[in-house]
Amino acid sequence: MAVAYMAAMTLLPALIALVKPPPEPNPMGYAALAGVDQFLARHRMAVVAGTSAVALAGLPLLLGMRFDFNPLHLRNPDEEPVAAYLDLSKEPLLGAVSGEVLAPSPEVADVVAQRLAALPQVALTRRSTALCPTTRKRSSRRSPRSRAP
Repeated sequence: MAVAYMAAMTLLPALIALVKPPPEPNPMGYAALAGVDQFLARHRMAVVAGTSAVALAGLPLLLGMRFDFNPLHLRNPDEEPVAAYLDLSKEPLLGAVSGEVLAPSPEVADVVAQRLAALPQVALTRRSTALCPTTRKRSSRRSPRSRAP
């Protein structure tokens, strides 16, 4: 993008100066807006000052503006798919609104899980170590793959 910007600012004007293309056969723009064009050309400083004043006056209003980052809030909550998702997201065991944390070791993962479980926003924490059995019965049977040929 930087290369395109530099080419547009340096190379293209130089090429236009070298090639000297002919002027446009018809005037560009809208003939009906010629009066507006002339007004803007005559009063350009007043227009720039007015636009700057409006922008600066509106700047403090940005502090009170809140942006909703959830795209689901743009949809109608009464539609069947959105209503179903909203119902499912209330159930913490389904994990519709869940997060994942990676840790370098199982010990660190346990510490992070304990810290997250203490937060009031967290309903449930699950660790991968809970999925692995700690004790395992030794099978007296051998699997077919472990037999020697």
